[in-house]
Amino acid sequence: MFTRLVSLLVVYIISTRDLSHCCQVKQFAGKDSFVCVCNEAYCDSIVTEPNSLPDHLTIFQSDAASHRFSKSIISFNELLLDSDALVDVHIKVNGTDRKQQIFGFGGSFTDSAGINIKKLPAKLVDQLIENYFSETKGLGYTYGRVPIAASDFSQRYYTYAEVADDFELKHFKLAHEDTLYKIPLIKKALSVSKDLRLISAPWAPPSWLKTSHRPKGLGILQDDPGSKYWKTYANYIVKFLETYVQHGIHFWGVSPQNEPSTGLMPNWPLNTCGFSGHMMRDYIKKDLGPALKKAGFGKDKVKLMIWDDQLLDIMPFIRVILEDKEAAEYVSGVAYHWYSRLSLGNWTRAERYATDIIEGLNHWSTGWVDWNLALDESGGPNWVNNFIDSMVIVNNTSPEYYKQPMYYVFGHFSRFLRPGSTRLGHSIIKNNAENEVKLTV
Repeated sequence: MFTRLVSLLVVYIISTRDLSHCCQVKQFAGKDSFVCVCNEAYCDSIVTEPNSLPDHLTIFQSDAASHRFSKSIISFNELLLDSDALVDVHIKVNGTDRKQQIFGFGGSFTDSAGINIKKLPAKLVDQLIENYFSETKGLGYTYGRVPIAASDFSQRYYTYAEVADDFELKHFKLAHEDTLYKIPLIKKALSVSKDLRLISAPWAPPSWLKTSHRPKGLGILQDDPGSKYWKTYANYIVKFLETYVQHGIHFWGVSPQNEPSTGLMPNWPLNTCGFSGHMMRDYIKKDLGPALKKAGFGKDKVKLMIWDDQLLDIMPFIRVILEDKEAAEYVSGVAYHWYSRLSLGNWTRAERYATDIIEGLNHWSTGWVDWNLALDESGGPNWVNNFIDSMVIVNNTSPEYYKQPMYYVFGHFSRFLRPGSTRLGHSIIKNNAENEVKLTV
């Protein structure tokens, strides 16, 4: 399914981009590529400078063998004379066929990300945040995802309402993970990316709201939509948004539930809560939508994103919601997922990132938000041992971190497809590679 990309090239007829430092290479046995090491003494970064050469293109190249955002400049004449040697795909662009605008790209402020980043010296913490959120030296992230209470990428399971039957949420309280990890990290990111948009999502409600009375496995909210159990879960989300506002953090979007299909699976190993499409429809129109609107978080302030799950079964779920006029009034968009296990220096993984982003954009996606900003060398911590990969891996024993191949491949999109960029219509004359066309203004 995934075409081999010998080299990922992004060409722009705009300003040149320069690499201020080359990658400090570290190779892991058995891997098809390498990572770039960042420590207090050295870390590569991307610096922008205007292109003073007329009639020239700036090319940025990343590949498995040696390149990480390597820059070269070529004239239009050279490009035309040697075009077959440069490319494996010929694209006819229709500049008048303008598709969707790009909202942006980003990553997630999980507890695990905060735990790993906090282990680093202060200088490296600032450097890592810059690597992700700086538009002039990093990937230029403009989105951040924040779990409401514990996700699986926490060291323990917790919620903000541990007192049973507290339907008025009088005992609602943020956890130390918020004040120690999430909030400080978000504020650092906001100091670098002023236009950062934050999206939140709950993994599970307090267990006393669920039929199973436990966080994992099969379990839905007790009673029916419109009841005190469902309204309490809606108000729980509202309380989270309000409490973060008190800390100076405002959210652009919220999801009603992370991976709602998993809570309908008997042996699902992660904290979750199940919703069918019909259940979510009624929850949105009877409970969550009105609660958000009443609290001043209507869709003009906070975007409600439905599904937030794997692509499988997405259409039946969202169709039943969007075909209901009352529920659809509260909905602004759709979110979907995929994940992979940790593999240091894996170029094939980077190619899969590129393929997934291109496929998403070709099917009208407006952005792409990665999962954990940083994990350790086991792909955690994770309280249910669901270890996966991350663009940045923090060394457990030395004050350094590794930027994975997928970090750089992701940058070929996030760095140049800035918010407001537009996908253009095009046709493929010769197709030997994944392809996409964007207009960056």
